[in-house]
Order: sequence, then C-alpha cells, then structure tokens
Amino acid sequence: MIVGRDRLQSLREQVSLSETDLEIIEQTRQWAPLHAFVFRGHNDDGSGYWRLDEELDASEASELCALMFRSHLPLKRALLEAGSLDNIYIEWRPRETTAFESGLRRLRETLRHELTAAVPDSPQARLLRLDLWLSDRISLFSAANLDDVLQSLLPPRMARREERLARVRPLLVDP
Repeated sequence: MIVGRDRLQSLREQVSLSETDLEIIEQTRQWAPLHAFVFRGHNDDGSGYWRLDEELDASEASELCALMFRSHLPLKRALLEAGSLDNIYIEWRPRETTAFESGLRRLRETLRHELTAAVPDSPQARLLRLDLWLSDRISLFSAANLDDVLQSLLPPRMARREERLARVRPLLVDP
C-alpha cells in the first residue's frame, strides 16, 4: 500500500479513520484486555509492506504523518480502553520512521497549543490531555524486530503496568 497526496488531501479536508482503523477498533472489543499493540511495517515474510509515496517531499510527508497520527487518536483511545498502554511501531523503513517522528512532533505541538486555548477542566481539555498523553507514549522503533520487542522491550513495561495505569486513570474518568 502506498500512502500519498490523495490521503494527504482527504485528511486536510477531514481528519478521519480509515476502514482498516475502524476494523481494528472493532477487533479490540473482542481482544480485550490488551497489554500492548505492535504496528509492524511488514509481515514475517516481508509482504504487506506499506510506504509513503516517494513523490511526497519531506514537508508533505511530515504533514501527512501528523494528520494520520491525529486521525488515529480514536484508535489509540480504543486500544487504551481495551488495556493497551503501549503502541509500538517497528520494522519500518527509515523514510517512514523519519516522517512519522516529524509528524508526531507536529501533532504534539498542535495538541499542546489547543490545550492552552481550551477551557480548563472542560470535556475538550480532558480529551486533549488524554490525546497528548497517548501521543507522548507512541514508540517508534524502526530497527527493532518483533522478537526483540517481545523478549526485551515489553517485559519491563509490563512489570510497571499497574503503576502506569494508575497515572492514566485520572485522564479517563469523567468529571
């Protein structure tokens, strides 16, 4: 799958989830409780690889990735509701990793700006704090393979799971 200017233009017009994202949200209800969600750049056999269109310049790629991350926030919330504190991106190409790191920085800046403009303790401010918390915990490990993540990265995170859940619970409670 190649993601390019068509997706960028559609996200500029309306930030929305893709059909795949909606399917994952539906599946999370059946998988709960989840502990972590790993987004791989490709399958074990190397197939199923997606990438950014080579015609996108660095600025367009960064914008597209920021908008894609923004569109994924409802997915991240659904994963969190299902128990997943970790959203880990692995086995990506260097170009996609660089663009998504840049896009993630842009998204965080946007969320912080929106939070400063929101009415304190409003539902909008609470949602923005949650989205900022979620975006701060997205991990991009392009060089890591699945075995490394499962054997080395996740065990220490799972050991601190209850402590981490205690910190996020106040963001999930309605005022």
